[in-house]
Amino acid sequence: MRYTTEIRLEESQLSRPVHLDLERVRGTVAGGVNGTPVAHLVWQPWRTPVSAFLLPGLNRIELEVSNTLANLLEEYPEASGVLRVSLLQQA
Repeated sequence: MRYTTEIRLEESQLSRPVHLDLERVRGTVAGGVNGTPVAHLVWQPWRTPVSAFLLPGLNRIELEVSNTLANLLEEYPEASGVLRVSLLQQA
């Protein structure tokens, strides 16, 4: 499953460290900012720093969530996806 969004940031918002915080995920996540791969998250915390990839103006955030092989072992497999997002948090 792929998630994409665009956010507009002012230069003043980039003066402090910014993190992508997904809070709750089922599966693994490959994340990118403005076309650059940022992180591959496979367990909690579902959080990664993204300050180095953000620019003043419009920024594109992309997430690709994949199921894990654990679903093959379950009687009732669970769907993968992002269940709760606080898209960007400043430290």
